Amino acid sequence: MSGSDLVRVLNGMRGTRKITAAVVTSFDKGHAELSDLPEGVDVVRLGNTLSDDLAQVLTKVGEKGRR
Repeated sequence: MSGSDLVRVLNGMRGTRKITAAVVTSFDKGHAELSDLPEGVDVVRLGNTLSDDLAQVLTKVGEKGRR
């Protein structure tokens, strides 16, 4: 099972639907494997964009924790 599949399964269950999730991948953002991720799931790409993608996820989690 890929990380993309796992996040889809977790999003389909009531108990885990609202958990903030991100997929770590070497695929480009437009890759078919990532095309139907649930809304709100971030993609952290390995390589040149890793630090920017990870910063975006951590900022989102931090903002969610302050609510």
